[in-house]
Amino acid sequence: MIVTEVVINHFASFGNHMNKLVVDNGITTIVGMNGAGKSNLVELIGAIDLFKGTLNISSLATKRNKSTLAPIDVNIKLVPSPSDDHTILGTEATTIILKETNGTVSYSIAGGIPDVLNKVLSENHIRAAFGKAK
Repeated sequence: MIVTEVVINHFASFGNHMNKLVVDNGITTIVGMNGAGKSNLVELIGAIDLFKGTLNISSLATKRNKSTLAPIDVNIKLVPSPSDDHTILGTEATTIILKETNGTVSYSIAGGIPDVLNKVLSENHIRAAFGKAK
């Protein structure tokens, strides 16, 4: 999967201005002055655990923007690459949303991956079987 868009709010040097990075095909560079947030962006993307739906940062509260102190909010858009297995990932974009509130991170995922999973569960009647199990 390829990251195509990242929206970050209230993380480290990022405030509440819908900070959005759009990644185009080819080479993307991140350029800015010292303290502009280049390392913070890379740290945040690297800390996301897509399987657990958490941020792997020991103390998320220490990473909040110190001037706003508002909860961290992150949206990431991924698209499957041509070499990905589309039977698992689908062909549509997947959006991951992480929201931090009172030290707890909520996680939601929509689009390609959940659509494929729901289709497989439905076609194989797996969901119905689990619904009947007591």
